[in-house]
Amino acid sequence: LVASLPVLEVTVDPLSPARVTAATQIPVNLGQGQCDVSLQLEPVGGQHLLRGGGGAIAYRLVTRDGMESERLSGDGFVQVPVRILIDQTQMLPPGPYEGEVEVRLVSPSGEIVGDTATLRVAAQVIPRAQVNLAGAHASGAAYSSLDLGSLESGERSRLLLQVRSNTQVHIEVSSLN
Repeated sequence: LVASLPVLEVTVDPLSPARVTAATQIPVNLGQGQCDVSLQLEPVGGQHLLRGGGGAIAYRLVTRDGMESERLSGDGFVQVPVRILIDQTQMLPPGPYEGEVEVRLVSPSGEIVGDTATLRVAAQVIPRAQVNLAGAHASGAAYSSLDLGSLESGERSRLLLQVRSNTQVHIEVSSLN
């Protein structure tokens, strides 16, 4: 196992419906002659969580076959692709998050072969706010004027305001009437 591993970095948009994924390659030296081992990925501390930003991000690390380990055989250097998967069901405060994963080679009998290495995983959650208005006509991006139409005395009109955000939002409402 090559001791110096790249940092696996990912940017997380907390309002995107798509699953977040990023990839890296783990270089492995299988040595001279035939070698039969499994590359295993185990989060330091045992939990699949990146911590920081006022919270924790649940994640999975998978190899090319979608598992947390991969069988390797042969000799020489190989590159093992590893992907991080973050489901977008988490509303996360903005900021940096990180964690460490122990990468090790394990023999068919369960013994650790050679030295282990640490893969650092870093995520940056971006600040996002989304405002949805329903029940009136609106225009503009950051500032909007809403036309509720003409209302007679005693009449009412409704406006639905929905805010999804992982950062502070300021909304001001005023009326000419």
